[in-house]
Amino acid sequence: MRNDQNILSEFVIDTLKQNLNVMYAQIWREGTRTAEYKRMPVKTRLNTWSACKGVVSCAAGIALDEGLIRLDEKLVDIFPESVPEDPGSNLPKVSLEHLLTMTSGLENSLFFCDWEERYTTQQAVDSVCCVELP
Repeated sequence: MRNDQNILSEFVIDTLKQNLNVMYAQIWREGTRTAEYKRMPVKTRLNTWSACKGVVSCAAGIALDEGLIRLDEKLVDIFPESVPEDPGSNLPKVSLEHLLTMTSGLENSLFFCDWEERYTTQQAVDSVCCVELP
């Protein structure tokens, strides 16, 4: 039987041959990580553009169906520890529905390339909560 690190190494070589851009890959067996590939030496936030929309949509749909979330829940209620002292007038109004439909009222997009500090903030939620909303 091939060891998991060899399997992963073969996968990485194959993706490189196909000019695919894989940053991280892991193999887990029975709750234990048995192999890992990191293209970068440390975890790095990367802009996935729209690639994650489908995953987020599915996860949100499942969570809604199971009663774990509601569309009218406010971001400030979900992440109270990340709300700035002065959240402005619009941030307290932003709901999950606003985020899922991209209608939260942000004046500018939050692309990584536009805002250098987003690379260094410890929590992604903090970077959104600290943005001035119109």
